[in-house]
Amino acid sequence: MPNIVLYFITKHSTGRQKQPRFLSNNCSLWPHKEALRISERLKSAKEEIFIVGFTLETTMQYYQDIFKNALDNEVTIKLLFTHPESSHVIAHQYFSDRDIKANIYTVNRRLKSFFESLSSSAKNKIRVKATYYLPRFSAVIVDNDVIMINFYLFNSSAQSNPALEIYRCKLRKEFDQIKNSLENLFNIESNNEPFIENQDIKKMPPNFNIIENGKFNDFP
Repeated sequence: MPNIVLYFITKHSTGRQKQPRFLSNNCSLWPHKEALRISERLKSAKEEIFIVGFTLETTMQYYQDIFKNALDNEVTIKLLFTHPESSHVIAHQYFSDRDIKANIYTVNRRLKSFFESLSSSAKNKIRVKATYYLPRFSAVIVDNDVIMINFYLFNSSAQSNPALEIYRCKLRKEFDQIKNSLENLFNIESNNEPFIENQDIKKMPPNFNIIENGKFNDFP
């Protein structure tokens, strides 16, 4: 186990905490998503941005300009969010006052508008997929160096939930373990992938390619 250091909390005038509660040799724990400074991290990307989220509603609302600039600077982008027909979306409707399915279709329209505004070369540097399965957290990965994780908790806004920053470290495997799992999820191309063993659900449906090879595909 890494050593854990407890930090005193310094607050902005707004009361928001600006230092992590805990810091290990490769992980910081923050009290809320805002503290992750995601915009700053995304702007610093030199090679790849990989984002996994439930709807990507916030992502497409706030980061389009950052994405466009990144693509113009040869940074590749991968986005993965929930398919509107996923059982996760259906289940979420039972305890949420948000119309998640409608939100996903809205995000998809924003994606299409964003995609159509890109140059031909930029269109070939972005890949977007919808999956039928998601972990119970969102993740932003920048340049294979840092993963920013925000937890989805029951009956709670993701923006106010605890968040983690995990840094790549040769001495520890957490970064690679999480990133490899998300990469495998992104790359599901057929229904031959194992999903849950020894239960009724044996196979995971394939991901739906929304943006692939410079082309946009609408949900059927």
